[in-house]
Amino acid sequence: MIPFLSRVHLEAGQPITEPDRPIPNLYFPYDSVTSTVQEMSDGSTVETGLMGIEGLAGVQVWLGQDRTAATTFVQVPGEAHRMSTEDFIREVREKPSSPLNRLVGAYVHAFLMMTSFTAACNRLHTIDQRMCRWLRMTYNRANRTEFPLRQEFLAQMLGVHRPTLSTAASMLQKAGLTHL
Repeated sequence: MIPFLSRVHLEAGQPITEPDRPIPNLYFPYDSVTSTVQEMSDGSTVETGLMGIEGLAGVQVWLGQDRTAATTFVQVPGEAHRMSTEDFIREVREKPSSPLNRLVGAYVHAFLMMTSFTAACNRLHTIDQRMCRWLRMTYNRANRTEFPLRQEFLAQMLGVHRPTLSTAASMLQKAGLTHL
């Protein structure tokens, strides 16, 4: 796969997929993290997926789709390998012998399980528990101990208003668990 990969730096906020637009590239993050968000009818967004070193951004291409309804963007800046959609289709998806097909299939299953657990967590847990889950999941994927984060952004990812998030963040900070 090396001839088809190029190492790139991903900037915070950089789009990976945009609603109803072709997916030009797939990304295999090293220490960057992406978020997939769904826009609601009132214009608000909520995170529906989180991805880092364990997977690839643009996995919809492996599923036979050239576009998606969701937005995926870079949440934590860092390094990744980029592969064009055309190369990925030719060298991975359309080659049954590619070992990457089995790995991507396992990743898709794990990603679906994560989104199921996230939905359950959003329904059953308090905001501070949800924030701890999100911070831990992001920490695990960022491959470093610190990463930039704004409370407004975290509130959007958790689907809550900023004052609600600020109260929960303050409690975690007072307990010495974060440095938000």
